[in-house]
Amino acid sequence: MSSTPETIWIVDYDLFMSNSRRQFYREVKRLMRELNLVGSLSTFSVVIVKDEELARRVFDLASKYGRAHLYRAERIV
Repeated sequence: MSSTPETIWIVDYDLFMSNSRRQFYREVKRLMRELNLVGSLSTFSVVIVKDEELARRVFDLASKYGRAHLYRAERIV
C-alpha cells in the first residue's frame, strides 16, 4: 500500500472557565466566517484541520483562554 502522507494539524485545549469557553467558541465561529469555512467544532477539546493558518489561530485563541497544544501530523491511512 503506497500513498502520499497528508499533513494535518491538531489542536487540543483545556479551557479554564465556562464563560471563557463560550467566548472561545464565539471567537472560533467568527474566525471560521472570516476564513469562509463551513463546519462545526466538537466539544471534545480537539480540532483537526488541514490548514496550518487556521490551526495556529485556533491555538492562539485557545491559549488566550486556557492551555493548548499544537501538533503537526501525517495521516498515512
